[in-house]
Amino acid sequence: MISKQKVGIIVISRMQSTRLPGKALRKIGKYYSLELCVLNCKKVKNADQVILATTKLKRDKILIQKFKKKLNIFAGESKDVLKRMLDACKKFKFTDVVRVTGDCPFISSNIIEILIKNHKKEKADITIAKNAAAGTYGEVYKIKALNEIFLKSRSTKYSEYLPYYFLHNKKKFKIKKINLPSRLIRNYRITLDYKKDLLMFNEMIKKSIKKTKDLMTIDIFKILDQNPKIANINSGLRLKYINKNFQKKLKKFTRLSK
Repeated sequence: MISKQKVGIIVISRMQSTRLPGKALRKIGKYYSLELCVLNCKKVKNADQVILATTKLKRDKILIQKFKKKLNIFAGESKDVLKRMLDACKKFKFTDVVRVTGDCPFISSNIIEILIKNHKKEKADITIAKNAAAGTYGEVYKIKALNEIFLKSRSTKYSEYLPYYFLHNKKKFKIKKINLPSRLIRNYRITLDYKKDLLMFNEMIKKSIKKTKDLMTIDIFKILDQNPKIANINSGLRLKYINKNFQKKLKKFTRLSK
């Protein structure tokens, strides 16, 4: 008998952040940034469950206290993100999982739905979006493939950058890259790592006629298209993993043993 496919969304979050301390509980309007991320994940129609995966560390207990009434929470491994994910997936019996980082308050439910649909259709090990704006997307994984990564990798200490364990081992996995519709593609920065990101979000929502929790990706893009000064607030910031030296380090540690 074939077991039913169960797709979960796991939001990875903790309080430790060197660039913007406590960013999970920074306010965007009246909402915590992590709260907005969770609310947007709950909009995904073809996912079965949303889980917050934090750590057992004392400083992360505040996240459990804040969100325990709103969703299921798993507290696990603090340094190894992949181990934390796998332990959570085992507990909630997911066959496939969407990984979303908590620093994406306006994660796109539209994009995630497209990725899940294609992931199921193609029976891929990982499904990712092409050309999506930073902070609007997650990745969909087959749990079986994640277990293989965990068992065969030299080190999973870089599993915060989980897609590279697949992208640097292309012959071992079925990787599906999805072309998104143009309405869901922009070159804006929709992620929270710095004070300028927080400022941009708070200036952006002031221009919205919708409630902050109801903003969809196309609404956000429309506001930023019409207000380039707001979009430019954080446009000069770059993602850490784009750095060439860091990419070289990732390649070294994310290649699997034969």
